[in-house]
Amino acid sequence: GEAVVSTAVEGSGVLRARLDITDALAVDNTAAAIAGTPRPRVLVVGAPNRALMEALAVLPVRVARTSGVTPEQLAAADLVVLDRRGTVTLPPGNFLLIGTIPTNLPITSGGTVPRPSVVQVSAVHSVTRYVDLSAVRILETLDLQVRGGEVLVAGEVPLIWAYDGNGIRAVVMGFALDQSDLALHVAFPIFLQNAVTWLAGADAVLPAGSPLILPARDRAAAVLEGPSGRVSVSAAGGRFVVPALDRAGVYTFTSGNTTRVFAVVAPAEESDIAPVSAAGAGPPADRTTDTRRLADLWGLFIAGALILLAAEWLLWIRGLPRTTASRGPLRPRTAPVSPRAAGDRRGRAR
Repeated sequence: GEAVVSTAVEGSGVLRARLDITDALAVDNTAAAIAGTPRPRVLVVGAPNRALMEALAVLPVRVARTSGVTPEQLAAADLVVLDRRGTVTLPPGNFLLIGTIPTNLPITSGGTVPRPSVVQVSAVHSVTRYVDLSAVRILETLDLQVRGGEVLVAGEVPLIWAYDGNGIRAVVMGFALDQSDLALHVAFPIFLQNAVTWLAGADAVLPAGSPLILPARDRAAAVLEGPSGRVSVSAAGGRFVVPALDRAGVYTFTSGNTTRVFAVVAPAEESDIAPVSAAGAGPPADRTTDTRRLADLWGLFIAGALILLAAEWLLWIRGLPRTTASRGPLRPRTAPVSPRAAGDRRGRAR
């Protein structure tokens, strides 16, 4: 095969691989991947927080902090962290909220709860995967009341909550870092890395037929370039939505001063051109399974034959004439003689 690395775009590169063969399905002979994707831009809004900034500094992100935020800063950030900002109204975008309540999401706060315990942690959501919070101690948390989204960490009340919809993707922590010892646990940088990836990490490779959904923020239009050419995309509901990317290849999405490059690849099942049965009922038969089934049938047949043979042998044994044991030699049996017959025999003898 042959591999070619294309020109880098904003620090990222496109790796193309091509198989120099001729077959009936040429679309899967070429594939592409994105190498060296740019690090997400994270904007932290709030008072200085040493634990948070030091944890973000070790992650593959570009971090900036501000006490106030402008629309331009929001538009330029891939992820906005709002640290103890009270109540806010979120524009379309990606947000990590610490001790902050968004007024336009299905979540409210009814006060505070002292010393909650961590009872349950979602093991399937990307944000809490491999995150062990069992030993974390919390002095106080907001009394979160949710009407949607997904509770990721629960105690007496929801402790960490996630939401994705209407152009907004958000993770809400009900407690501030200075109200817990979370920053002292190994789980903290893992949680932050998972959160940054889920909130701001765009997939670099998508299977063909997948939709493309990106937050629009304050932008109304974008341009998508791909194998089919150049098309304009309009924002709706705070998001850019391309229903389906059917053609494999490299795509470039440009919105304002933000450019994202990603690859669309043909699904693996598209390359499976093995013949199937005429009825189309499932995949080809597994010969190993068929052999095992045949061996099981033969075992049952042999067991049945042995049982039948044993039964016939028992019947043959029972049909044999019975004999009784005797200490002397065997004598022929004679019929008993009555006394009168015995007298007649003596008279004739005289």
